[in-house]
Amino acid sequence: MNGDVLWKKRLGGEDDNIWSMIKTSDNGLALSGSKSSGCFSCAYLIKTNDEGSLVSVVPPVLANEATAFDLYPNPTSGLVNISSSSESPFEIRWNLVDVTGRKWPINTTKVSGKTNTLQVDLSAFPKGIYFIQQISPDFKTFNKMILLQ
Repeated sequence: MNGDVLWKKRLGGEDDNIWSMIKTSDNGLALSGSKSSGCFSCAYLIKTNDEGSLVSVVPPVLANEATAFDLYPNPTSGLVNISSSSESPFEIRWNLVDVTGRKWPINTTKVSGKTNTLQVDLSAFPKGIYFIQQISPDFKTFNKMILLQ
């Protein structure tokens, strides 16, 4: 990207932040961002086509205390710990999502009213900005993760 305006469209509020923007193989754009600075659990992904029209949006979901999760170390060179807790038991699916919206399943875990930590080796993936997606029957949240090599 040489500094030219590639895409301009107002989607959110004044405090939205774009973390990353890449041109995709279909000449569209993939953008990642959040609803406010420092709110990594309020993340969203946007995909446009070559005309700048929206193709898909993964909307922000605000995490509350029961659904929040931590990633550490972040940035990581491969091994990352995903820590979550809940007051009641339920099943969570974990996905790795890149800035273009591609998903790779990581694991499915049962959260059981305490803090649960899952360690995942992501060293086979190229370096870049990713999101860890947490999916349960009632919510979907994201945390930004930087993978170094």
